[in-house]
Amino acid sequence: MWVEPGGFEPARHFYPQVLNAHIHPMVRHFMSLSNDRIATRYCHLHPEADEQAVRGVLSHRPRHFLWGGADLLLVTNETGSRGVVVVETNSSPSGQKSMPILSEDEELSLIHI
Repeated sequence: MWVEPGGFEPARHFYPQVLNAHIHPMVRHFMSLSNDRIATRYCHLHPEADEQAVRGVLSHRPRHFLWGGADLLLVTNETGSRGVVVVETNSSPSGQKSMPILSEDEELSLIHI
């Protein structure tokens, strides 16, 4: 959907329950981190990770699959080890319609684009 300048209407682009929702402070903080900080923190929690590979994944800019997303599921195995499993990869940015805006001062929620 193309939106002309000055024609953005939040009610046409977000689910109704999101319009007045507030983002959790921890999520807001995470979304403000740089890729370098995310890589450093991830590698601190996962010392087995290759830091250069993590940085490469975070800095990769796709050429063809620009709006790709994934559904993740938190899991625990029989020994109690916790992890995340990718359930599916999709080509729809519809998750953006479900996420509250990061800054209530930014009506257009440009951080999500």
